[in-house]
Amino acid sequence: MPKGLKRALAAAKRQDSDVEGDEDAMMELEAAKRMMEEQSAEREQAQHEVAQAKAHAYNKAGLLQMLKQVSRELPWPETLTITGIPLELEDVHDDLQREVAFYNNALEAVNQAKDKLKAEGLPYKRPADFFCEMVKSDAHMAKIKDKLIFEQAKMDAFQQRKARSEQRKYAKEVSAEKQKEKSVKKKEALDAVAQWRKDAKAKGGAGGPLPDNDGLDDYLSGKKRARDSTGGPPNKRAAKDKKFGFGGVPGRIKKANDKKSVNDFSTFNPKKGTMVMKKGKGKGKGAPNKGGSRPGKSTRQKARGKK
Repeated sequence: MPKGLKRALAAAKRQDSDVEGDEDAMMELEAAKRMMEEQSAEREQAQHEVAQAKAHAYNKAGLLQMLKQVSRELPWPETLTITGIPLELEDVHDDLQREVAFYNNALEAVNQAKDKLKAEGLPYKRPADFFCEMVKSDAHMAKIKDKLIFEQAKMDAFQQRKARSEQRKYAKEVSAEKQKEKSVKKKEALDAVAQWRKDAKAKGGAGGPLPDNDGLDDYLSGKKRARDSTGGPPNKRAAKDKKFGFGGVPGRIKKANDKKSVNDFSTFNPKKGTMVMKKGKGKGKGAPNKGGSRPGKSTRQKARGKK
């Protein structure tokens, strides 16, 4: 804010009631207003000139004129300039398509330059005995090489550890499968031996050494042997059939009462009104005790010890 305007405002504040009568303060206020308007007009003019300068920045004719002034007529090998290759783009906003077009233009320019160099008879390949110093020092490149070798060794070690882990896992699975198969075969063998013992006991086999064709090999191989060499049922089955028959009505008739058994009262006790069971002669529970009462436990153990 200009100093005159500041003074005018200060004076106006000091003399609120006497502003109209103070001509000096009013004159200073008017002068400050005119100064502000002039400064604002100058700023607008400067902005307008800058905008016009920006709008006319691309002067094609002037640029071509300056190009003729600075350009020199030199032979092509001195400049190696390749121009005139059109840039064909369907969509300028497609980044991938634009990069591919740049690459194709650069490749076409290189091919044209190579043909021109061949036509001029100029060498463009590096000689076999040409060595140039690299941008980076040998010590720096040695560090990079060591780092690359370390990273490669690290990756190789990781792959080896991974392969060993897979091998251990596979070996563990194979071992578990073999152990499972072995357990199944062992269980089948034990079941076959148990079945063979059961069948041998059912046939009423006696103790002592067994013959070579006892049928155990057939059970272990999964083939059940015939019931016996004669093709008939085992002895226990024959005894059951003889005692109880073969089932059905004929079997029940054998165990049913007949005329003789109905009229037989030899086992009936009329005093007690019950049947009296006959005492057996065998070694079972109904056998009579010949020789008095049974000896005690200690006596029986001593008797077994003497044997």
